[in-house]
Amino acid sequence: IAASIATFGRHAFAARLPGALAFAFTILLMVRLGRRFVPRQPWLPALVYASFVLPSFAANLVTTDSLLAVWEALEVVAFVDLWWATTPTAARRARWLLGLACGLAFLTKGPPGLLALAGCLAFAGWSEGWRGLRRALGWDMLFAFVVVGGSWYALICLQEPGLLRYFLVREVVDRVATNDMH
Repeated sequence: IAASIATFGRHAFAARLPGALAFAFTILLMVRLGRRFVPRQPWLPALVYASFVLPSFAANLVTTDSLLAVWEALEVVAFVDLWWATTPTAARRARWLLGLACGLAFLTKGPPGLLALAGCLAFAGWSEGWRGLRRALGWDMLFAFVVVGGSWYALICLQEPGLLRYFLVREVVDRVATNDMH
């Protein structure tokens, strides 16, 4: 959003453009998932998603929700590509994409950006146990995630010494486990 405003100026179009593009890209990712799960009607998941009121409404607001949705959809696409990869090269490429998508989702909203990954890992563990989890969480995926998702947090935590504790304790633990945040 900041990059769009810096590029196009301080007005509503620039602030809303990233959300609209993210919504459109999410629809395209739904077509990609449709090719795998509904091959006779690959457009159907995209049509269903595009017809939902809340995502289309959120795409017109200045919020990171549409950006989070596109990165989480990309997580699922990458996991599906990984799970049904036919070659080691395709699996490695899918793991890199999964790490990138997880990193971008984490940059967008923090730990909630990994909820789609959690569902994918639950499926992997249920389907193949530890072998499935190892297949999804390869070193390449974790490396891409740490570099993309952790770089900004590491930089900010180095600049502001008390911020790591705030991120981990106040924003994660206290928000979930205590009533301090109401």
